[in-house]
Amino acid sequence: MIKKHNRSFMKAAACRVSGTLDTIAISFPIIIKIKSAVFIGFIELFIKICLDYLHERIRERIPFGRMKSEEYFV
Repeated sequence: MIKKHNRSFMKAAACRVSGTLDTIAISFPIIIKIKSAVFIGFIELFIKICLDYLHERIRERIPFGRMKSEEYFV
């Protein structure tokens, strides 16, 4: 199957929303210090990897914006 541009755009937008939400959730309760900033960075790295992986796996199950390759060349 070939992905349409609107599907790619929706994927990019959804990834950025999930990235922003996890950053807010991590940084909100932490006091601003250098050690805290490094701590937030490391935690965010691992959480974003997990969230992006889960998002990608869920997104692959949604047929929105997909078409069969035969339909693309017609």
